[in-house]
Amino acid sequence: MGATASSFYYSSLPPSPPSKCSVWETMSATRLFTVPDYSKWALMRPGSALLFDHALHLLGYSYDVKVYPAGYVKAKDEAVCPAGYSKEADFVAVFAEPTTHRYYSKDMEASRISMEILDGSGERTVFDNHTVTSRQNGKLNTGYVWFVKRRELEASGCLRGDSFTIRCTVSADVQITRSSAEVMEALTAAASDPSKTQLTGSHMLTIDRFSKIKAVLRTGDCVHSTQFSLGGSNWYFKVYPNGSGRYGDRTSCGMSVFLGRGRSDEPATTAEFRFEIGDQKEVRSTKHTFRHHDPEHEFPYLQYFAGKTIADGRLVVRCHVRVIKAETPN
Repeated sequence: MGATASSFYYSSLPPSPPSKCSVWETMSATRLFTVPDYSKWALMRPGSALLFDHALHLLGYSYDVKVYPAGYVKAKDEAVCPAGYSKEADFVAVFAEPTTHRYYSKDMEASRISMEILDGSGERTVFDNHTVTSRQNGKLNTGYVWFVKRRELEASGCLRGDSFTIRCTVSADVQITRSSAEVMEALTAAASDPSKTQLTGSHMLTIDRFSKIKAVLRTGDCVHSTQFSLGGSNWYFKVYPNGSGRYGDRTSCGMSVFLGRGRSDEPATTAEFRFEIGDQKEVRSTKHTFRHHDPEHEFPYLQYFAGKTIADGRLVVRCHVRVIKAETPN
């Protein structure tokens, strides 16, 4: 009997994906709040709260938002530590709390709350969770006792008609069923997001009445730029008209500039950057890896104006950034 030849064919095509699959997606709810009569609230006793009742709703839970324009101080803190009382009163505080503790669950604990203070247009972020000096988190609330210094809030162009805008977002990851076509469409859209694919760009901050702002701010006080997206990260920079008081840059005639990366859940990112300050075109670039944890999410870029006075009027600061590497989260 003759031998029978067998033939084997290997297809280069991947197996067909299932028509349905279970994926994790982020659900969120966002709301804007206007804090009116800021100058009146700022003069009130620290601990005076502006309450936005049942302001946020997600997955059956609701949250109150409380804003303390004159600072968050408990009565017992005032009695025990008067020095701390005055320091807290320099800051605007923001808290988000569930409406009742009876409905506490692991789902609520897993939820995330972000808070932002927007610029005068009410559109672009200036301050957020990652620019705060100190925070206070618990299972049932998220609070920022030192969310922003009032002097910096006033100098950074956030006030419009004696009011400012806060944007609060509550989010949580939920598992849902999607068709394969929907999953592929979402992945394609994410891959083509300009904020992730664009690696080089610049951003500008204009400070009007610079000499007056310099006279009001102290060493360690700064003017924040609005945030901008590049290479999958959010960025901002800060101008300290009287020096930051850090890294030995405290001078009577100098100022310092810091580049920072916002959004605490972003991966470590290496970037090369330089500044143009006024009519000085700085050609030297600096490279730094920005990480989640202080102090590595900000980097100082010092610029001195020894023996030179900046005339009253408009100071324009431009930052050029090139993202070199953004780490991929595991």
